[in-house]
Amino acid sequence: MSFTKKNKKKNIHFIVMGNLFHTDLDIQFKYDLKGSTHGRTARKKGVIVGPTTILKDKDFNDDGVILHLPEIEREMFKKQIEIDSKFLASINVNDYSLLVGIHMINPHEEEIDESPKESKGNGSPRKKSLANQLGLHTLSTSLQDQAEPFYRRYKGGMLSKDKKKIYVLGIIDILTYFGTKKKFEYGFKRTFIGKTISCLPPKAYSERFRQYLFKKIE
Repeated sequence: MSFTKKNKKKNIHFIVMGNLFHTDLDIQFKYDLKGSTHGRTARKKGVIVGPTTILKDKDFNDDGVILHLPEIEREMFKKQIEIDSKFLASINVNDYSLLVGIHMINPHEEEIDESPKESKGNGSPRKKSLANQLGLHTLSTSLQDQAEPFYRRYKGGMLSKDKKKIYVLGIIDILTYFGTKKKFEYGFKRTFIGKTISCLPPKAYSERFRQYLFKKIE
């Protein structure tokens, strides 16, 4: 995008990102995970924690949450985390998170069908695709599968191993460059707080991010 101001043309580069929780599912639990513990809690004195609150690493640990995935999806998701975190380290980016949304399936209201299908959650209904509006239901399930990444194929997420939960997952906040400001933050906090700080150099951040998450995915 570009615009002209006082006869000077200026280019502005921007990125448009999708809303990970744009789904019909009722996301009862939300967590933002970095792999660090210092200050990483939303449950603070005087703070009311409600259904829209995004909890953090310490809360995730205290709640004893483990992401139980079927074997194939588990290994694919771990591999995806490894690829993404190593790439972000290679371009000198840190401070990103894994955003986790958990939908608890109500067996009395929701039919468990492991094939991809339109969500029947309690949120606002999505607009139907043009193909659906025209009654064109000719695409095979396999072709529909290819249109979505593996971690979005079950109603916008991944079905848990026990089929009682749907996980909506994705890495967010990927634009923090480890420049002078972040280097100063790291040096100061590392000296006065210690190893539990969130801000680390990109390679170390990437390694800690993977180690933490891999322990939480079974």
